[in-house]
Amino acid sequence: MISAWNVGATMSGPKVTHRVDMFPSAASRLADATPAGLQAEAEENAAKWNYLDYAEALKTRPVLIVEAHDRNLSFNKEMKEALQKAGNARVTETYMETDHSYSDHRIALQVAVLNWLQTLLARASK
Repeated sequence: MISAWNVGATMSGPKVTHRVDMFPSAASRLADATPAGLQAEAEENAAKWNYLDYAEALKTRPVLIVEAHDRNLSFNKEMKEALQKAGNARVTETYMETDHSYSDHRIALQVAVLNWLQTLLARASK
């Protein structure tokens, strides 16, 4: 997970709490998408898109959570806690003091992912 927004949790709440400001900026990057269409899809699928609900299914899987100083930090912390509560002892959490796009930490982000993948390879070769 790299600065993952829990769309399901957000869109399940009262409409006044929805982060609708995200949809206009995302729609321009997706073919044939509109802000209203993205919001409607997120609201329709909110129950399926709450990633905390998948912690139990991921309890035996290695998980990397990379966080930045953005609006998703609390969601990522919640996922780490949910995974650990489910019994996952293979959660790696990395925080970088940067923005959501990792604009000034792109190489550091690559290094963090590659280092984490190396730990998986090392473990698998034992």
